[in-house]
Amino acid sequence: MAQTPVAALAQRLALAASASTAARIDALQNLLGSTPLASGAWLDLAIARAKVGAPMEDVSSALAMSAMTGPNEARLMAGRAAFGLPYWERLPPDVRRTLINDLVGGWSAIGPGERLALADQIALVPDPSRGEMLAALLLVGKPADPIIKALDLSPEAGADGGDETAAPVKPGPAETR
Repeated sequence: MAQTPVAALAQRLALAASASTAARIDALQNLLGSTPLASGAWLDLAIARAKVGAPMEDVSSALAMSAMTGPNEARLMAGRAAFGLPYWERLPPDVRRTLINDLVGGWSAIGPGERLALADQIALVPDPSRGEMLAALLLVGKPADPIIKALDLSPEAGADGGDETAAPVKPGPAETR
């Protein structure tokens, strides 16, 4: 018999206080066996697996299940982004795309202090991965602008030594002959 959402939440809260991460993983797996749509429990499982050094495939599969079962829950989106972005280079491309969507969709649920902490974590990510994050956020468009600024992902102005105020040159229409 499936648990009610309230019972599942109560069980998750009890698990959070559990002393052993390995015991928490077992309990979360049991919880998810009876309530597989508990998206927060999937996120908790991903975090616990990462904490014990489980293979990244196991971590990313739990993260993907959290996104699949709770795709539009802002608080969970924020949690998945905050947890997953520091692992960017080790995650598969589909999970990376989901994390960018989670970051944009859950941005309003991330408080100022959490934003600073996330910016500090992302500052430790190697430059190639930070560039990939920036590129993915740029594809989102205008909604990502404040995120790019807050996470200090914007490309450095004038890094090429050119005029910082010059407008970019747009290519003209292709000529056909």
